[in-house]
Amino acid sequence: MSVMMMTTDSVDMEVDKGEVAIRDDAYDNAIDEGIDISRETTLRKEKEACLQLFERWSAADQTEFVEQLISRMGFHQHEHINSYLVPMLQRDFITALPSKYNAVTVELVGQKVISV
Repeated sequence: MSVMMMTTDSVDMEVDKGEVAIRDDAYDNAIDEGIDISRETTLRKEKEACLQLFERWSAADQTEFVEQLISRMGFHQHEHINSYLVPMLQRDFITALPSKYNAVTVELVGQKVISV
């Protein structure tokens, strides 16, 4: 049995055969002491723990995971993700290049346009 343990602040994640168990000691202790910890605080910690785990994976594993997430989302969530991705995919890639490549790229593109 392979168990990976990951800790973020007071949030522990145990990954065993594809299942993730998240234990938040600070949350558990606060509940035991009668202190009200907001759901948002716990959710923030869980998200951070998941993101740290996600960043350890290869690009292929990340892509596969995101595909699985998207397949479990609803239509409205898909619309939101689409509206987030479209501008990223349509950005001006030429201006994102290092400046030494910008001039060459613009010159080559300009020559191509003029010759057409």
